Amino acid sequence: MLDKLQNFFSNKTNAISAAIGWIAVLGIVGSIINIALLNGYDVVENTVKTKTTYTTVTETTAGGAGSLLDNLRESLTMDGSTQTGTGDTYYTTTTTTPSTTTTTPGYTSPATLAAKRIIRNHLRINPFDFDLETLKVEFGVTDSSTFGRLNAHDVAVVYDPKTKMYYSYGTDAEIGVGLPNTVLGLQVRKSKDLVNWEYVGHAIPEAEAEAIYILQNYNYKTSYANGQHSFWAPDVQVIYDEATGTYKYRMYFSCTATFGSQHSVIYVAESDNPAGGFTLNRNGSDIVGLTVKAFGINKSDLVASGLSGVTLSVADNVAYNQAQAIRKATEVVNSYEQSTYNAIDPSLCYSYAADGKTVTGTYLSYGSFFGGIQVRQLDPATGLTLGGSTDVNGTLIAKVNVPSGNDVNGPEGSSILYHDGYYYLFLSYGDLYSTYDVRVGRSTSITGPYTDYDGVDLTVAKEVKDQSSKKNVNINSGTKLMCSYYFKSSVVGGYSVHGNGVWSFAGFIAPGHGTWFYDKDGNVMFAHHTREGGSKSVSGDTVRYNNHYLVIRAMDFITADGSEDNTWPVLSPGWYDGEDISTTIPQSQIYGSWEYIVFTKGSTTPKMSNTMTINKDGTVNYGDVKGTWTYSGRNLVINLDTGVTLTAKVMAGWDIENSKETILISGIDDKGIAHWAKKTYN
Repeated sequence: MLDKLQNFFSNKTNAISAAIGWIAVLGIVGSIINIALLNGYDVVENTVKTKTTYTTVTETTAGGAGSLLDNLRESLTMDGSTQTGTGDTYYTTTTTTPSTTTTTPGYTSPATLAAKRIIRNHLRINPFDFDLETLKVEFGVTDSSTFGRLNAHDVAVVYDPKTKMYYSYGTDAEIGVGLPNTVLGLQVRKSKDLVNWEYVGHAIPEAEAEAIYILQNYNYKTSYANGQHSFWAPDVQVIYDEATGTYKYRMYFSCTATFGSQHSVIYVAESDNPAGGFTLNRNGSDIVGLTVKAFGINKSDLVASGLSGVTLSVADNVAYNQAQAIRKATEVVNSYEQSTYNAIDPSLCYSYAADGKTVTGTYLSYGSFFGGIQVRQLDPATGLTLGGSTDVNGTLIAKVNVPSGNDVNGPEGSSILYHDGYYYLFLSYGDLYSTYDVRVGRSTSITGPYTDYDGVDLTVAKEVKDQSSKKNVNINSGTKLMCSYYFKSSVVGGYSVHGNGVWSFAGFIAPGHGTWFYDKDGNVMFAHHTREGGSKSVSGDTVRYNNHYLVIRAMDFITADGSEDNTWPVLSPGWYDGEDISTTIPQSQIYGSWEYIVFTKGSTTPKMSNTMTINKDGTVNYGDVKGTWTYSGRNLVINLDTGVTLTAKVMAGWDIENSKETILISGIDDKGIAHWAKKTYN
């Protein structure tokens, strides 16, 4: 029945009549729906941006399913006007109409889409708030407050047991100058289910963020123009004090003088609220007040969007020294132009005893293409570098060995996970806007050496040339888990809110800076950002936006060649939608047509999907290559006639390109190449 409901609500035309018609049906199966509702939200807030209105919809559920659909029917008929329902479930909407409106044929408003998502949430039908139907109308929108995943970059996610919420933290990335969120302070989002994300604001108060930047860089030769300064790639540790029963949140983040600079510092800030208020102040200190006093500037100047015109002469040396002492007391790592590393992209990690459970040390991985990835041990009590030295090398665990003027960027965006005796180092290489990817190496020690599937040490990686362009475009180490890719889509394009044009879908570009985390049930998940591959035609030329989004994927592990010593992580091809990937898919469900993608080593171009057929007789057509397959539990092994063996997991998941549930395959072959596949049935 749920599948039928989903089909009924698949378009705006049927949504109203379906909502009315199913009220009677829901009355018959009320007990089932009431159980489903108990699994939904107590309070859900969605803010959606429409073509003609900005509408805030707050929905509170206190009772039966009938009143839910009755009020949904009323809200759908209004589509932008104020409407308060009656009964146990009610909606309160406030609407502001902009000065200019446009009617576009075939346009489906986000208000309608949001209402349809509420249906799916409460009936437990694919509670996903970000599919290509939504992307079609949100494409080009540059305001994070209206779209929770938009603008996320270099993300880290933690689960907070106190609030029972997930929090995502990210770089001060921006799509355009002059937007409300183009200030310093590190972006924060929250979610109850890892699916529906709400943009919260900034982790560090703006005035303090500006003070930190001024103190670190006031005498450094850099333009403080808007968009040329930023805080980067935070990571957060949740600390519980058993003695007092209280929680504390410790954030590691980096501040760099300007984009592409090596003049960087990693700080540690603390807060008693995961949603914000992170500060360097300790024991009643006031870094903002001291900074204002030291430089003789007004607070309005301090929080301005750009300070390039402000003369930062030190008027009060006492205040200046006190402010600098506060800042330097929270430095974890710092770097300068002469350093052999870059103090950015911090990520917490831990070493374990032989039992795999007892933590023996707290570490921080960090670094970028200026010298590679390093790891250093921290003092767990203070969160600072163990031993106190902030400007010395840690232990090198990954780098690209190239001459000056190299074409390949990376590695950066590191994250280390311990799993069943191995430390897995995730990292990204490539250009941020095109060839960015996610790779992995592993080690039996947190300080390395880390090697990939082929046994190549990640510290001796070298560039390889593209034979056609003769340019250095790739590196030869790190097992690639994903890069730019393009599955086919039934939603080929649509109206673009921003840019007054029509866009066409073209896959997802430059996924990267991935970090692992545990969900509330202890499952390993993976968060990263990606860019949309959509483009629009302007005067005959193709233009692509660089909008970037938060993506959550489930992680699993495969054992290649049947050897426990050859275990590697794989990522779900689908964007997480609340599914349990540990569910065993019946063998009868894997027969049929699939799309597959191969993340080949020697190319950085977007990977296009091909077709595969898994036949009942145990044979497989993998593109033009034939082979055989076996399936046991969730483990699929495909032996191709070319001599390649693919070991993979089969899992349930969400087909974002076609807005439906499907079955997914993720694995690594015996050449160390990752494969994804997606079932293509309706």
